[in-house]
Amino acid sequence: MRSEFRWGFLVAGSFLAVAAIGCSDGAEGIAQGQAQYRSFRPSSAPAEYAGRACIGSWGGIGADTVNGLPEMPLPNGYPRERGIGVQDGQTGPEGVGRYTVECTVSGEGPYRIKALLRGPNTNPLAPLTTGGTDVTVNGTIDSDGIGTGQVTFLTTESFLVQPLDGVTCVMEVVPNPQTGDLTIGPGFAWLTFRCNGATDGGGITSYCHSDGSIVLNNCAKSS
Repeated sequence: MRSEFRWGFLVAGSFLAVAAIGCSDGAEGIAQGQAQYRSFRPSSAPAEYAGRACIGSWGGIGADTVNGLPEMPLPNGYPRERGIGVQDGQTGPEGVGRYTVECTVSGEGPYRIKALLRGPNTNPLAPLTTGGTDVTVNGTIDSDGIGTGQVTFLTTESFLVQPLDGVTCVMEVVPNPQTGDLTIGPGFAWLTFRCNGATDGGGITSYCHSDGSIVLNNCAKSS
């Protein structure tokens, strides 16, 4: 069984118009989301970080470990599986823990995104089976679906993973696999992120890259 998530840290920072991919699986008006993300050692690091490679970790929030997590960003092309989300206040797997989903997707291009997803870690790649995780997003997406911002997350293995000073994460909206339309609008978004320069270890200076996929539904439509 997974233990209840007891960490917390300050957050930095629906009607869906896109066919089936944009439809909400949750009750009307209750924020819903799913995410999968990781920190990893890149093939090379700046000289000042020699010998201080990151720990590497996996995190995930979704309805289950089989189909709940959205597909990770692909080397070529976009994810096609959006997973199955959890609702704000939903009880975790096996009745342990509780999920928090808080999000805002406002504007009509550029879009402003702020989100926090927190709860039991349901990523089957996480080496520990009793842990919590959270992920925060704070960014701006242009009308072409490309944007920048900050993404931080926490896992049992890595502690806090956050961009290094001066590093901005790249965010990109995932097109609907059937229509090619961008899956973003007031109150919802499906996006990937990549941060080429991050640190982990809860204050231990290290050098990582991080990336992931995040799906948000039933979010607030204005800040």
